Amino acid sequence: MNFVLGFTILLAFQFIGTMLSQWLHLPLPGVLTGLILLATALATGLIPLRAVEQAADALLGEMGLFFVPIGVGLVLYADLLFKNSVAIVLTILVSTLVVLCLTGKLVDQVLPNEDKKVTSHD
Repeated sequence: MNFVLGFTILLAFQFIGTMLSQWLHLPLPGVLTGLILLATALATGLIPLRAVEQAADALLGEMGLFFVPIGVGLVLYADLLFKNSVAIVLTILVSTLVVLCLTGKLVDQVLPNEDKKVTSHD
């Protein structure tokens, strides 16, 4: 498929997701709702991967451009970030530790562990 059609499909899913999030008052951003809908459509075969592959590859190739607004925001609010740097660093460290611990516990519960199996020795 061509780039324009693939890009149109991607934008349509983003638009539909945004509208659904607003109409249904979902606690998810519209972009995320659209992404979930697109992933579902791709997984079920409703939309073939080749229809959006070229546009998705082009967007991924230019991903650096999407970080420019973030960089500008960091420069614009640098004084505010420095003022709250201790709280920001502590939040990052604590949340990372919580995620690591919860992920470890979840993996421990989900994956079989050979050491926990009881074997009888006659």
